[in-house]
Amino acid sequence: MEGFPAGPWGRIAIIAADEHGSGALKGARDPVVTGLGALTPVGLDAPSTWRALLAGESGVGPITQFDASELPTRIAGEVKGFDPVEHLGPKRAHRTARFSQLAIVAAREAVADAGLDLEPVAERTGVTFGCAVAGTPETERNQMALVADGPKAVSPFFVASTIPNMAACEVAIDLGLHGPVNASALACATGTYAVMEARRLILSGE
Repeated sequence: MEGFPAGPWGRIAIIAADEHGSGALKGARDPVVTGLGALTPVGLDAPSTWRALLAGESGVGPITQFDASELPTRIAGEVKGFDPVEHLGPKRAHRTARFSQLAIVAAREAVADAGLDLEPVAERTGVTFGCAVAGTPETERNQMALVADGPKAVSPFFVASTIPNMAACEVAIDLGLHGPVNASALACATGTYAVMEARRLILSGE
């Protein structure tokens, strides 16, 4: 299972089943994290993020994703230098929200880091995703388009791209997975819950 800890960036961990793949709670070994992927304010992959953290680097800076000039706080930790077109191509990048784009790229890195060959186990590999808030920029853009130019100006991909579970669906589609796919929104506990849900699904054999 993939567990996505929550946050304003994309992070993912691959959680592997016990060595026998029994899926039985009784006598099963606890799952372990075998692969990591990350897009964070201090790096566009897990290794660079870890190096930056060890060096004490800060990813906080002036907000660039929207106009924050009238806000009392104008700094944030943003993912900088991420080009969705480079990773997803122009068509898919246009149709997906930023949070889904980050999730897809982080998931790919985690799978590669784990050395997983997903094709033979696609039916028994799933996605658990956690996201406290999703699709805010896309919602704002479409709301402004609706007010300015009417209903026809709203993107046909608006709802489908911004619902929180869409990132989990996008990851499953991208990796060709056919196991359980779910998403949760539990504020600051979202990431922890996603990892624990992945653990539960593995141990129960679901």
